[in-house]
Amino acid sequence: MAHLNNFFQDVLNQPADLTKAMTGYFSPAFFNTIQHIRNISYSQVLFTGMGSSHFGGIGPSLYLINRGIRSQVISTGQLLHYGRSLIDGDTLTVMISQSGESAEIVALLDKLKDKSKVIGITNNSSSTLAIQARHSLHLNVPDEESVTTRTYLATLIVTNLLARYLAGSEQAGARADFETAVRGLQELLDRYADRLEELKDFLASASFISCVGRGPSFGSAQAAGLFLKEVSKFPSEGQDAAEFRHGPQEICDDKFGLIVFAPQGRTGELGLRLARDIAAKGGKVVLITNIADIVNQDNLFVLRYAAVDEYLAPIAEIAGAQLVCNVLAERRGFIPGQFRWCNKITREE
Repeated sequence: MAHLNNFFQDVLNQPADLTKAMTGYFSPAFFNTIQHIRNISYSQVLFTGMGSSHFGGIGPSLYLINRGIRSQVISTGQLLHYGRSLIDGDTLTVMISQSGESAEIVALLDKLKDKSKVIGITNNSSSTLAIQARHSLHLNVPDEESVTTRTYLATLIVTNLLARYLAGSEQAGARADFETAVRGLQELLDRYADRLEELKDFLASASFISCVGRGPSFGSAQAAGLFLKEVSKFPSEGQDAAEFRHGPQEICDDKFGLIVFAPQGRTGELGLRLARDIAAKGGKVVLITNIADIVNQDNLFVLRYAAVDEYLAPIAEIAGAQLVCNVLAERRGFIPGQFRWCNKITREE
């Protein structure tokens, strides 16, 4: 077991924190707020946030699109300065900010004359976002001491719950799927939290890591690229796994690392193929998957978790990237998740 720094302890505590939080997500009060949101008339749903809050809208937006509801995701920084015309009288705008005080979120709220179709998702019920939004959904988890862990996963649960309810799902049928996803998270941590030295040795030669995924797991790839920079100060990026074939694979050599998110689903096998191809080219590939019967091989380190709905796989799979973040921070001599130049709340654009 790795040294229990604050970040790693937060990672290990996530399943218990989320299990406790779900009591609130499936309470009458929470569902009553959802019912009020469902009664709002709209023609499209727009998810917006910054950093991991931005990425937390990717899977839920795809869920809605695949059920015939117009939806898109755009960072609040882009929306604020270049895309405000996207928010019209028929747009349900879902603003996501764990603090509720991010500079771009506060500025966008100030610019919007009509906030009647603004939904806030935040962990701070007294924040600007919670107060100014028409309806607010609370993440209901303890704040982290370091960078985002459980608040990101809580964001994934709440945004996915909202998407399911907007698409017509009922409370009674949803809880089991989310509990299964949290169990998948617990299983991944149980299997690999005491194997971090193996993971550290595997990635010893990597000087750069790309994180890739498709569909809902594109959000995981984006978040993982961010977390590697925040937690480990490690050069990294998150990108669409399909785009990786179109040029970026040229960077592959024995100093290149790749994290592939490949949950069972419509594109899972494409993820496996990419992982094997890059491993064959000499890259060090960490494959995070719930597809059965995949084993470690040369240049391929598999982190496996239980079967989970494809749209909820990001709730479980991001723990694999968090473990990578922890070992790389320690390898580089940093305290995992301790900020050097940033703050927990970004109040300046």
